[in-house]
Amino acid sequence: MSDLLEPAGQRTDRRLERQRSADDPNAITVRDVTRRFGDTVVLDGVSFDVAPGSFTAVTGPSGSGKTTLLHLLAALDHPDSGTIRVNGIDVVHLHQLTRYRRREIGLVFQLHNLVPRLTAEQNVAMALFDTGLGARQRKARAVDLLEQVGLANRVGAKPPTMSGGERQRVAVARALANGPRVILADEPTGSLDDDSAGSVLDLFEALRADEGVTVLAVSHDPRLNARADRLLRLADGRIAPVGGS
Repeated sequence: MSDLLEPAGQRTDRRLERQRSADDPNAITVRDVTRRFGDTVVLDGVSFDVAPGSFTAVTGPSGSGKTTLLHLLAALDHPDSGTIRVNGIDVVHLHQLTRYRRREIGLVFQLHNLVPRLTAEQNVAMALFDTGLGARQRKARAVDLLEQVGLANRVGAKPPTMSGGERQRVAVARALANGPRVILADEPTGSLDDDSAGSVLDLFEALRADEGVTVLAVSHDPRLNARADRLLRLADGRIAPVGGS
């Protein structure tokens, strides 16, 4: 898996680099984050750190704010107060949000969000548009990623013909297209059978162990939670470690 994080060809974004703090050793730093929707307080002073190269799972009851937290980390939403840094970048005050999402993080969703009329290769290559790579380079990168997530024989397959586990591995390959150091996953195994869930979790563990990728997943799935090396629980707007994690 040594080529999964090979740079996709785009130049270093100086505007992002100027906002990266060299003093923050964490992959993710969250401090006193609050998010309200009307009179409902979903996140109430949430604080935690995530170490580089770790696999962290955030669990909690439905409606506890897990997906809201993930959206804040991905800069898909904005907190009412608090600090969020990912790879040392202040996400709360960041203006280059599209660049941040494209170059710093990879997103994996429960329902894959693949385009059904496109092949696996084309779905992955979509993430490489506007990166400075030509069509042949995008194709080669997409094929390489699919091979490395175990889908060398499914490059030309379309999502409706693939199993749930295969579709989710395509989604992971797409998330890795631009070489992110952090993967954010929303219930990535919740709809998968045991074998398919196992293959996705094996991939996450390999990324962490072999490539130093940081994985943070929000999940109800005990199979995922058991494989994470740290478990956090979100309830009543607050977050806390579970057990000795």
